Amino acid sequence: MTLTLTYLDIPGLAEPIRLALWVGNVPFVDKRVDYAEIARMRASGELPTGQVPVLQLADGSVYSQAGALLRYAGRQAADPCPCLYPPALQLQVDAALETIADLHKSFLPAW
Repeated sequence: MTLTLTYLDIPGLAEPIRLALWVGNVPFVDKRVDYAEIARMRASGELPTGQVPVLQLADGSVYSQAGALLRYAGRQAADPCPCLYPPALQLQVDAALETIADLHKSFLPAW
């Protein structure tokens, strides 16, 4: 299955997703775009929520929302990491991710 992750040519929101796919040995295309390309994609309806990152699956369906994409990437992990997002720990992982998201929102004005 070939996945295509589309985001700006910066680490940003896509970097944890890139790393999870890489560490999990999941083949994917790392499509880096600029703001003009994002505007074009938004105008053509290619972005489900009008923003990046987006992940296109092998069947052509496209999904957004960085947290959801990260959790999906963790579930796709292959050998030697059978699962970066193991079912037994999903609640703890989700709680930690949501805490990080809250902290990010709190510190955003300072940045």
